[in-house]
Amino acid sequence: MNFKEPVAAALHSNLDGDDLKERPVDRLASFAKADRLGTLLWRLKYANDATCYTPALFLLVKEMEAERKDNFHFRQNCAKIALDEWLADKCISCLGSGEVMQESLPVPCPVCGGHAIVHYTDRDRARKLGITPDQAAKMSKRISNAQEIITNMDRKVNRTVAFNLEKI
Repeated sequence: MNFKEPVAAALHSNLDGDDLKERPVDRLASFAKADRLGTLLWRLKYANDATCYTPALFLLVKEMEAERKDNFHFRQNCAKIALDEWLADKCISCLGSGEVMQESLPVPCPVCGGHAIVHYTDRDRARKLGITPDQAAKMSKRISNAQEIITNMDRKVNRTVAFNLEKI
């Protein structure tokens, strides 16, 4: 079961409910037991809490530092790109559905190939940072590492919530 939407809804709830059923406060208590970076990522993406962006970016950079020592500015740029791409991962053409209408029939989106996910290029990244595509290409591996950290944290929060709610 995916707990992203129930936890996001619980972030905006009260403590009312029935003691025999799972309540929003139960989901929040389970959520609170997850890793700090993971909870910030969930609040940022699934509860639209923009105040979590800077602390999440800081913790992501810190997590990347544990892997390997590089220039802080380089690591921060890689983390920012990875976080921004994770937040804006839906194809703009089909709005994340994977399909577009063509002559009243749904067909796979020509931009994303029906995957519903946007694929960022080194050219997109270079434009965003104001650097050359070659410089952006040198960042690709570190950006992928940051994206892997984000994905793992996202999954880890879901597993923590599921475990604490005795769903697994």
